Amino acid sequence: MDTSTPSSLFQDTANLKSVKPDLKIFISVGGWSFSDNGTVTQPLYSEIAADAGKRQTFANNVVHFMRQYGFDGLDIDWEYPGASDRGGSKADTANFVTLLQNLRQTFDASGNHFGLTFTAPSSYWYLRWFDLPNLIKYADWINLMTYDLHGVWDATNPIGSIVQGHTNLTEIKLAAELFWRVNIPPSKLVMGFGFYGRSFTLADPSCNTPGCPFSGASNPGPCTGTGGILSYYEIMDVLHGGSLTKRDTSIKPTHDTTDAVNYFTFNNNQWVSYDDAVTFKQKTDWADSVGLGGALIWASDLDDDKYTAHSGLLGRTVLSTSSLQTVDKALSSPQSVIQDLAGSNGQNCFAYQGKCVNLNDNNAMQAACRSGFTVVGWDDAGCGKKKCVRLDGHCGKPICCPTNEAPKNCIWRGDNNGQGTASDCSAQCLPGETNIKGIGSSWGGGFLNDGNTNKCGRGFKERAKESTYIAVLPNGFELVIVAAIYPAIGRLYEVPNAGQVLRRLFRLIQGWCIGPAVNVATVAPGSNPPGLGGMQTEHPVDRQIAARFIEAASSGLLRNRYPTHLPGIGSNFFQNYWDHPLHGLANAPAVGGLNGAKPLTPNDRMMEAFGSDDYPYPLLPTDQQINGPKGNLMNLNAPADLGGIGRLARTAVQQDTPQAADTLLSEVRVIFAIFEYMNTNDFATRFNAVRDQVRTQLGHIEQASGVQNLQSWWDVFTNDYFLQIEDWAQSWADQAITAAAAPYLSARNSGRNPRTYAQVINTMQQWHQLLATILRFPPYTGSMPLPYYGD
Repeated sequence: MDTSTPSSLFQDTANLKSVKPDLKIFISVGGWSFSDNGTVTQPLYSEIAADAGKRQTFANNVVHFMRQYGFDGLDIDWEYPGASDRGGSKADTANFVTLLQNLRQTFDASGNHFGLTFTAPSSYWYLRWFDLPNLIKYADWINLMTYDLHGVWDATNPIGSIVQGHTNLTEIKLAAELFWRVNIPPSKLVMGFGFYGRSFTLADPSCNTPGCPFSGASNPGPCTGTGGILSYYEIMDVLHGGSLTKRDTSIKPTHDTTDAVNYFTFNNNQWVSYDDAVTFKQKTDWADSVGLGGALIWASDLDDDKYTAHSGLLGRTVLSTSSLQTVDKALSSPQSVIQDLAGSNGQNCFAYQGKCVNLNDNNAMQAACRSGFTVVGWDDAGCGKKKCVRLDGHCGKPICCPTNEAPKNCIWRGDNNGQGTASDCSAQCLPGETNIKGIGSSWGGGFLNDGNTNKCGRGFKERAKESTYIAVLPNGFELVIVAAIYPAIGRLYEVPNAGQVLRRLFRLIQGWCIGPAVNVATVAPGSNPPGLGGMQTEHPVDRQIAARFIEAASSGLLRNRYPTHLPGIGSNFFQNYWDHPLHGLANAPAVGGLNGAKPLTPNDRMMEAFGSDDYPYPLLPTDQQINGPKGNLMNLNAPADLGGIGRLARTAVQQDTPQAADTLLSEVRVIFAIFEYMNTNDFATRFNAVRDQVRTQLGHIEQASGVQNLQSWWDVFTNDYFLQIEDWAQSWADQAITAAAAPYLSARNSGRNPRTYAQVINTMQQWHQLLATILRFPPYTGSMPLPYYGD
């Protein structure tokens, strides 16, 4: 927060949400230099924490800051409370807890779901002043600084002037024990990883292993310019050569397998320790084994331009600027960036539409793809045994991609592991994969799982490839995105109009690599897939629910007219103010992020929160066959006519053909397709996002209008209403099953034995068994209370 940091940096950082809307951005306040002796900032945390008025002012200011710039949380980096050598006092320990309590209460009362964390040291010397059991009551997690364990400062400590790794697993485990002793859950700890190394000048160049003496800090790095530290890009430059130095082939890094750290000597007497992919994995494997909650990086902009450290820590390739294009190219021609990435998402691939090709004939396969294209797999659809007799029994239709852009490791997803000849398929790529240009099939085939591929009983498969850097766009599609248009994203504010360029590029690439996860799967075996009616965009939470919310909040009554102890708001507000502009809403943040709309009426604010062109994140692509019935269901109307199901059932018994039976089953199948759709992870995420966003907007409406309890009513109403929908859906499905089965059971009782009896009755029995568990609205992951219906 010094004068060299422009306020525009905060805005530009938050603008990254226009590329990745589910990104959460926290502001961290404090740091080591913030608490240095002799600085005007050192006493601030002690003063704020000790005074009730200052605590509240600070909390209010933080809320204002986060709303102004679009931040999602606060990290308190107080280094360190209570420590006499850092300006601390004994009272800091208790006051720090009170400060976090005050922040949490203010955040929760703001109507926003702001996060709160604090940074903790890994040494007992400083950690002893932290009241961890009480601090964690108010914090979402603890950022544990498991780096800088050693440095030139050891010269003035009992450790002495000896070189040691600044991060090592042995000492990290010992540090974690300090938290286990006071019962801090491992899931509340986030482990720190340093994208830099601590460096020394050896006292004796011939003694260069941990424990050897140092004479002082290393020479300053050419870019960091500070003795005792080298950034990751400077370390890689020393090891491999680059723009800063020539490669020194005599350097032989040592991997300490016990402490999970690397070190090497260079320029005769310079010594540095650091992590790489191997030591990162050793540390993350341990973190996984004990259940730590996550990882933090200090700091991303210290990595090299190939993102070597990021890739090493994540265990996968991160697309880098150097593999794409220069900054000028990205700024001057966003479309060229899209073209460069076409190979990453299969944009220019196509499925061959001609006659079946002998898969053992490479020349024929290549000819089908034509010159300049490479075979990345094939599709067995339409190439049955009869057509393959003259082609040695193994044929298909190639999937072709440009040779210079051909993706690797392609695989068909959605065949339920090939179990059964009529398995249900849902065309969904796994996390870390993207669909190749929407290529789908009911069969699939080649290369990786061709021998384990069967025809879908219902639904479709989709061709997936391993991706590099995945982001989920607001329209629900996964695609590769430009993660590094600028060489140092941390200095984005230095690029003129950077935010506008990102947003323009974002709009251009929204249509890439569309691979919607259309899930029309059901549990009915042995029937043909329903015809897809095309894609539609839908709201996970239907907007019509708003009318029912207003009815409940104004009357003070929930379903079945249950009273609550929450007073009703009354009809006056909704009749006189709901559709009229409120002056205070002009200052409220945009809906859904910085680029969203800023409606002035309460009604428009709430409607916008359900999803729109300006805020498309909640919207989901679905098959239109389930979109309408799902809307009926959410409004407590029948997804399909029970009388119509009865008529189809009587016709099926009369005609007694598989086709007539399947027509009957398809009518009931729609409701189960809706159930499956509502149980996907993508639906759950966006469903909860809508609930959160509506709640946030109601908080702004409360502030602008002075009306209280809008958020509280949304909390109790949604929990109550969605339970009502679950009960209604299960009741309707039970009636639909009964209506479909009744003519078959009647025919059987009268002595007739329809040939399709087993097909229909067995399916109905399976559906009936699933009714108890198949529809559950996603569990809410925010902070809404459980419903309360009074006494």
